[in-house]
Amino acid sequence: MGDLGLQQWELSGGVLLHLLGVLYLFLGIAIICDEYFVESLELLADYLSLSPDVAGCTLMAIGSSAPELAVAIITGGPVAGKKGDEGIATIVGSAIFNLMIIIGLCAIFAGKVLEIAAYPILRDTTFYAASIVMLFLCIRDGQVLWWEGLILLLGYCVYLFYVVYLNSRVVLWLETRRRGGQKSTNRVVPSADIEAKADSDAKTDTDSAASETGTLGSIGSSKVADGTGEGEADEEGRPTALSRVVWLVSLPYACLFLVTVPDCRKERWRKYVVTFFMSVIWIMGLSFAMLELCRRAGCVMNLPQAVMGQVIIAAGTSVPDALASISVARDGQGDMAVSNVIGSNVFNIFVGLGFPWMLCDLIRGPYASSALTEGLVASVIILFGYILLLLAVMLCSSWKLRPWVGYLLIALHLLYIIWVLLTSRLGGDPVLTIPLVNADENGVLY
Repeated sequence: MGDLGLQQWELSGGVLLHLLGVLYLFLGIAIICDEYFVESLELLADYLSLSPDVAGCTLMAIGSSAPELAVAIITGGPVAGKKGDEGIATIVGSAIFNLMIIIGLCAIFAGKVLEIAAYPILRDTTFYAASIVMLFLCIRDGQVLWWEGLILLLGYCVYLFYVVYLNSRVVLWLETRRRGGQKSTNRVVPSADIEAKADSDAKTDTDSAASETGTLGSIGSSKVADGTGEGEADEEGRPTALSRVVWLVSLPYACLFLVTVPDCRKERWRKYVVTFFMSVIWIMGLSFAMLELCRRAGCVMNLPQAVMGQVIIAAGTSVPDALASISVARDGQGDMAVSNVIGSNVFNIFVGLGFPWMLCDLIRGPYASSALTEGLVASVIILFGYILLLLAVMLCSSWKLRPWVGYLLIALHLLYIIWVLLTSRLGGDPVLTIPLVNADENGVLY
């Protein structure tokens, strides 16, 4: 990181401007994703007549994970040759952030105890655990080849196949067993129909992919740029001081996007394909600028790229998921909130890492980094352990999200942040070492 050409003003307090710039770029990424990118994906799904299952697992997952995917593509090497550790660090860090912080905030701010159906969580966490194991096997030798990235992509295809073709059959079988073996119909029940019955049938199993569709739809209506969304006005319906500040700060982005990105929500601008590609250009550009500022700030503060990705970038890129999940949790839809979190995490590992790494090897050579055999490997192991902890907490709470569950999950994430800082080289040797991760002379873990 010493080749960034830092100026004297950056070393004399200018890093604060970099950090403010990073926060402002996070806001821009959230606005372009919520107000334009997701809307174009929803129209594309309608045009292609995609079922909620397919749309949720493909287009809607892309919309939810667009910031993380952009960071991974840029730092994976195929774009502008800017190889770095922020991509995998951001996805691993945001995965833990999503599991602990977002679900924790949903439990705290829902305003009620949320009942969670067991099957969707068990299904998605099973695939998520499998993706983490595959990720560990891919990075254990310190580099990732194109065929390893392809295997991750194929893993997502398996997940997609299960959700689209097998999930409804499994749910029907579970319902049949619950009813004592009596089938009410001979047809396969669509998962969208099952989701519609969930509230009236003792929280029957819902489909997380369909849930993601609804969740991301709510993102599009959040009106981040307007600052007039639900909960941002006083009792008389007038905008609050906070909403006015948000509107004022967001105004430059609103003007830029107004003249460069067609608003496909308007009848005369139903050019969702143009909206899609212009949104992608903006997301990539804002992510590129955000990464550059993070690298310069990290260099001044002597923070490794992996730490910046796991702590700062991970939290910023998870803002769209957080807003969506908390919103639906306040509406009492706990299944949808949790499914959005876990489902987007599955996409992040299988596609968010698999696709950039495959491109990197095909275009510039294998993705390689010393961080893959150091702290990030331990973070992947911790991520797997946190999945088990989440399931254990849900079992102890009888599959209900209660406030104490939220506080516990947030505390676990704070412990992870402390661990990341203590095991990183922040200007010297780390305070803690990782004895469970060792490598031979070729860098292969054992």
